[in-house]
Amino acid sequence: MRYNDGMKLIVKILINALAFYLLAYLVPGVKIDGYEAILVTSLVWGIVTTFIGPVIKILTLPINLVTLGLFTFVINAFLLILTDKLVAGFSINSFTTALISAVLLSLINGFLNALVKD
Repeated sequence: MRYNDGMKLIVKILINALAFYLLAYLVPGVKIDGYEAILVTSLVWGIVTTFIGPVIKILTLPINLVTLGLFTFVINAFLLILTDKLVAGFSINSFTTALISAVLLSLINGFLNALVKD
């Protein structure tokens, strides 16, 4: 089924929301207070990764090349901590928890996006 641009955005936000729900269930240091906080976290995460993520990835391109792209997980961990600071109902205990969450969030989103085809 083909989606228009607005529908793609809604589906992407809902996939992120489901991914954050699973993340809070799987990782002990991640806490989300209710479904509204999940949707807000998903929306803020989308904004942060769209606008701030690419700038940081360009600035850290040399280290990312040396680590064969694994430094992207560290960048995403910092972006998760930033999202934690911006969203009231979302919290991550430590950087280690954020790093584990970044890896799991990438895996979960990859799996969920593979289920939903354009």
